[in-house]
Amino acid sequence: NAEYMGGVKIRASFRFMSRLNLDTGSAVTIISELTNANNPQDVCCFLTEDQKLQRLPQIAQELAAPGILAAELRGYMSSRSLCMTTVAHEMFANIVRLYAGPKEMTRATELLSTVELIAPMEFPAFQAVRRTQKVTESLITIFATAEASGMLTLTTNSAFVRALRQQGIVVNAIAHESRSLTGL
Repeated sequence: NAEYMGGVKIRASFRFMSRLNLDTGSAVTIISELTNANNPQDVCCFLTEDQKLQRLPQIAQELAAPGILAAELRGYMSSRSLCMTTVAHEMFANIVRLYAGPKEMTRATELLSTVELIAPMEFPAFQAVRRTQKVTESLITIFATAEASGMLTLTTNSAFVRALRQQGIVVNAIAHESRSLTGL
């Protein structure tokens, strides 16, 4: 029994997985002002024309269906323990330090206060994975750790999940739309 989300096949058994691994893109999306604004149009008022152009698809998605992604993410996270590999945490912290605004920094602090950090682990199936532009060492570490720990991974990186599948590896992952930080 399966369904599709973000172009990635997910199994019905995922709803029974009690721990949720957040990759870097998911953590960024969770704290983004675009994801959390009551009115996405308000966010646009504070962005430069260049910033609007860079985020045009994301803005269009939020304007077309305000709050849908936030609700979807809350649904995935509800009644699950949130985890993050130390690799994803370090990448996330650097992104937040460089690009987050005050509201996003507050959300990052709140999110990280609920997240259990997990040291990198190996997972046998990942040892033979070919590294490519889409299959990087840090992504392999994030997903291998989740698989070794029996966790479901929430990701914005469906390309990575598909690239793994092309190499014969199916991971426990749910892909969702991404949102970038706004500096708000």
